[in-house]
Amino acid sequence: MNVGHSRPEPHHPEAWLLRAGSDLALARHAAAADDVLPEDAVYHAQQCAEKALKAVLLKQTGQFPFVQDLDILVERLEATRITIPEFVQNAGDLTQYAVQIRYPGDLVRPLRFALGFGSPAPRNDYWLV
Repeated sequence: MNVGHSRPEPHHPEAWLLRAGSDLALARHAAAADDVLPEDAVYHAQQCAEKALKAVLLKQTGQFPFVQDLDILVERLEATRITIPEFVQNAGDLTQYAVQIRYPGDLVRPLRFALGFGSPAPRNDYWLV
């Protein structure tokens, strides 16, 4: 991703999609790296989903809650009555990876799930904008 010097204003959905894309790139690179813990890759996958959901909320409603809980963000999207793909409705499963695995300790769920997040679904970038 070549972000260049020109970036959208923070209150534009495109700014949030740019950050989501960056987190997705980090997650993919980290997942393929031998010297990166899988949980760190998953953290960026969650961050990608969070920022993408906030971009859609911003476009649909002009605002979003400052929360990390993806279920709350999906619920807010459902209230807008837009059609939400199933893989997005299931994004809440990633919430646990935002906080609980940032530090040493037990993993909440197998990392295979999160590292595969998004891969079974077709590319749906069009849904985001």
